[in-house]
Amino acid sequence: MKKQTLIGLLIALLILVLAVAAMIFFFSAQDKDQSSDTSKIVTQRLLERFYPDYDQLTKKQKRVLLRQYQPTVRKTAHVLEFMLLGALLFLLVHGLKARWAGLIAWITGTLYAVTDEIHQTAVSGRAGMITDVGFDSGGVLLGILLGLLLLRLFRRIFEKGKTAA
Repeated sequence: MKKQTLIGLLIALLILVLAVAAMIFFFSAQDKDQSSDTSKIVTQRLLERFYPDYDQLTKKQKRVLLRQYQPTVRKTAHVLEFMLLGALLFLLVHGLKARWAGLIAWITGTLYAVTDEIHQTAVSGRAGMITDVGFDSGGVLLGILLGLLLLRLFRRIFEKGKTAA
């Protein structure tokens, strides 16, 4: 890969890492009501899309389902947003040719999760939770594994392209 292309890719990855970190910060800056409303809307949309005959349920049944699934949606969101961060961090650190790229990305992502939970303690109605750090850290690890998978996939595609030429 040309040096200019590599530098451009690394800059793009850095921008994406910062954008995802900013997105996480934005969600954590929402007060209790805003955060609850956001997860409520997402949960409702998911139920409308995937729960069989959701539109046939009574309002009370819909409220019960919403209360039942909203915590799962919130924790899944934690994992997914940090999975994205972990994948991008891993690709960035790996692109910088750092030894132990996976470990560096995992530590960095987990430290960001800790600061995210500390940040939430300063937001009205929110609390920092050590269990959320666990979900976030697990998400970072899943992202690193996704990054490894993507690297292998791209290498195979690139090697096939070389042999075909």
